Amino acid sequence: PGAVEAAQPEEDATAERATDLVEVVRRTVDHVREEHPNARIELELPNSAPTDAGPSIDIATKALVENAVEHGGETHVFCQRDGDTVRLEVADDGTGVPDDVLSALRDASDDSVSDGDGLWMADWAVEQSDGTLSFDTSSGTTATVELAAAE
Repeated sequence: PGAVEAAQPEEDATAERATDLVEVVRRTVDHVREEHPNARIELELPNSAPTDAGPSIDIATKALVENAVEHGGETHVFCQRDGDTVRLEVADDGTGVPDDVLSALRDASDDSVSDGDGLWMADWAVEQSDGTLSFDTSSGTTATVELAAAE
């Protein structure tokens, strides 16, 4: 027989849901540096950035940082809280995400593109945390994740 867990008060459930995005980024960057010892990753992080994101935000962060390192060269990871929003930017100096991959990400019914699996995972994972993911490819690529800040 399985163990029976005691019901948690609602306040505890909300507190457990809070995810410090800075901790997620640090874990992710440590992992990516192990996988890619020559990676150049610059961090610009506050002490903490609590969000209402779920556990899937780990998947998104890992996919975005790995993609930047593998396809873009030097990577800059920036995080900050702006009012009710926590913003994470992962920027690289590569050639940018191809237009067909970006348009396929924006059109869920478009399955014609096989590239960009990591970006698909990032997009899905950010959606699971009720956040948004956008890309700026005007100079390299900057992926921006916006999440609700935790109280």
